[in-house]
Amino acid sequence: MESEVTEVRVHHAATLSPARAAAHARVRDFSPIGVLGGAAITTCFVVGVLVIAGAAPTFGSSMLMMLAAVVMFLAGDIIISWASPAYWPGRLPFTFVCGVVATVLAQLFGVFVCRVGADIAFAAWSLPVLAVGIFRALRQSNAQWSRQDLVDLVVMAGIAVMVAFAFRNNVAVIPTLELRGALLDSDGVIHAGQLAQFADPLALHRWPMLFSDTGLPLYHYGFYMPAAAMMRLFDLPPLVAEAAILVPFGAFIAACAGYALAATLGGRLAGVLALALLFALPDGGHYGVRNIFFGFHSVMLYGPGAGYAIAAAAAALVSLSRCRAEGVSLRWAFLCLVMTAAIFQLRVHVLLLFLPSIVLSSLCYMPVVRRKASLLAVAGTATLVALGAAFWLVPALGDALARFSIVTKFLTVSLDVLGPTFYPGFFQSLLSATSPRVAVILGTAIVIVAILGVFVLIYPAAFIANRMMNGESGLDLFPLVMLFVYVFMIILSPSMPFADPYTELQHRPMVLVYFIFAVFIAVLSIRLLHLGAAYNDDFVLISLGTMLVAGLSIGLSLATGYRPDIPPAALASFVGRPTNPDIVPMSLELRRLSRPGQTLAVSGVERTDGVIDSCAEIASISGVPCYLSRPAAESTAGAAAAAVVRARLDELDRLAASPILADLHRTMREVGIDWYIFPGPQAPPFDPDGSNARMRNSVGFLYAVE
Repeated sequence: MESEVTEVRVHHAATLSPARAAAHARVRDFSPIGVLGGAAITTCFVVGVLVIAGAAPTFGSSMLMMLAAVVMFLAGDIIISWASPAYWPGRLPFTFVCGVVATVLAQLFGVFVCRVGADIAFAAWSLPVLAVGIFRALRQSNAQWSRQDLVDLVVMAGIAVMVAFAFRNNVAVIPTLELRGALLDSDGVIHAGQLAQFADPLALHRWPMLFSDTGLPLYHYGFYMPAAAMMRLFDLPPLVAEAAILVPFGAFIAACAGYALAATLGGRLAGVLALALLFALPDGGHYGVRNIFFGFHSVMLYGPGAGYAIAAAAAALVSLSRCRAEGVSLRWAFLCLVMTAAIFQLRVHVLLLFLPSIVLSSLCYMPVVRRKASLLAVAGTATLVALGAAFWLVPALGDALARFSIVTKFLTVSLDVLGPTFYPGFFQSLLSATSPRVAVILGTAIVIVAILGVFVLIYPAAFIANRMMNGESGLDLFPLVMLFVYVFMIILSPSMPFADPYTELQHRPMVLVYFIFAVFIAVLSIRLLHLGAAYNDDFVLISLGTMLVAGLSIGLSLATGYRPDIPPAALASFVGRPTNPDIVPMSLELRRLSRPGQTLAVSGVERTDGVIDSCAEIASISGVPCYLSRPAAESTAGAAAAAVVRARLDELDRLAASPILADLHRTMREVGIDWYIFPGPQAPPFDPDGSNARMRNSVGFLYAVE
């Protein structure tokens, strides 16, 4: 049987182009150790982080998590085997990333089209994946335990240890609330609400959960899907799922993707070095310019969709690399397109940077472009210089750009307000001492240095040295093209009507910039030293390298006190916000008493609340949707939303002013409120002694509709 399979492969390779024949020279059959080992590592990571968070996963839920992880690996293996049977270093973690992205897309279809929860959508997706996976395993009688997968499994285990350690201070959100009364991340409350509305029975399809039943705008929701399913699997409060699953799991798949991309382009040693640059070293925001607002690790922590998005971007680049390696494979091109499109539902800001970058990079490698590369480079440079001179010298053009772009406001907010950079008021001083145009140029350059840190010096040196010694290879131009696009985004992006209007488009994609530069520096360095292919299969060396990187990551963090979770002072009101510890028992009791379809209202909501309030905090733990929270933020969604906010604020005032309990219950029934909290410590006028409350503590008095 094995000789027949070999004969078929030889015949198949003979019909391919030389490039594809070389790529197919090493093929990979179905390997149980890859799927089962990867699933076991993923399960241990998730369960371990939950234990650190103070949760108590049962044996049954852990085994179901193992099955879910098997589904993700099988899905990726099916997809990649369809694209190509070829084997290359880093294939296993790439399989995992593709499987996660495919699962997310299936869950999105289930949630928004079939109107089921993310957990049910995952279960439905699992059935065909398991069926195809079992069929393939039975059909391939020559399936074997692959030593190559063992190497990648060791790396993935090292990644799990590094990420779990890095997030150890952030996952235990409920114990932190109970002990210190402080939320680690107020944005986490919002993300917890998003998680709940996709899977928690108390909030399912009541979107947006913090402003119930008013509808969701078109935005990115895909990165919530895996954590939402796991939240139901482990029966977690939404805020625990956000801190202990959503954020670390995103970092885990991003690290796997970084290793996979570097290993694909430069071998496994490059993958290990990329992990060192990404996780063992402090990011650019913590030294040099020292603007933590641009810290890669900080943004990964407080913007949980970033990890999922850069993982999909890395998967798209791996697909593009395999497409070129196998002689323009249409299947790989299609997979690249799917991974790129998926970024829209993982972190749309990253797509705005990645899409033009990958398109321009692909154009650079087209034969017609390469034949006239010098001419096109000169023409492109001349065009840019002419445009720059026109905006510089023609006041009308400069004024038009100033009306559209918010680059000056972005630089003021990011360098001064959220810095400070160098010293307080630095950019304003720069504006005063020079012209706005000069200040923008210098300020943008400082932003790039703040993001990349020492990579600003290392990458050009590695790139030039490789061009001189080895010539061009792979996707070497991609970081430069992406940086070019990112500078244009900083200068040309307009204000946004939601979230942070002055930094939303310019700041959020910066994680991809840092990630890509770290990966390509690793690839170029290993290639320069000619260490790539020679050590790809060296199990001992790769294992020792991974352990060294994990040890450095942990040791340097402990020795230096490096804490990427500590925000700049300007963000103190968003992160580590003081919160009443009694919110935890109140929320958990509400969760125990509530039924699907019920709504929570809390009086005392200020009309100017735009960040977070007590109703949002309680909802993030209880899973019960809010009648109204964060009114100032919700009002920015448009005139219709603002009108609903005003009407609901009036109803909350009417509830608080109820003279007797019967009036309170009547008003609750009229407006569709099932649970009402009158803020403490003073009892409400309609229940002077608080005896009718279902629960009372320093948070307030909890009443149920009757």
